[in-house]
Amino acid sequence: MTNLSLDRTPFQSSCLSAALLLLLAGCHSSHQSKQSANRHAAIVKQADEAEISSTLGKLKALEGTWLVASPDGSTGESVSKVTSAGSAVREVMFPGTDHEMTNMYHYR
Repeated sequence: MTNLSLDRTPFQSSCLSAALLLLLAGCHSSHQSKQSANRHAAIVKQADEAEISSTLGKLKALEGTWLVASPDGSTGESVSKVTSAGSAVREVMFPGTDHEMTNMYHYR
């Protein structure tokens, strides 16, 4: 198990940025108004294939069980696993608790 502090290292910041880039690249909403969609298009640059592939690769490298420590001393787990023939990463935060949360990162 790996300890992960909320004080981010450059690698952790890079992974967080990568996750956000992947999330933003995959965000499409068919029910947005054209005006709203145009406003977002001006703010977010669509990632190209190489950027998306690189970002998913960084998330895959985080596979394993991580111990998350908060500044108040409490801890929790986060479990990341590559799935779907390598096309997705499933992250389960706080597994087995009332606050369990699942995040899926995928491309296509």
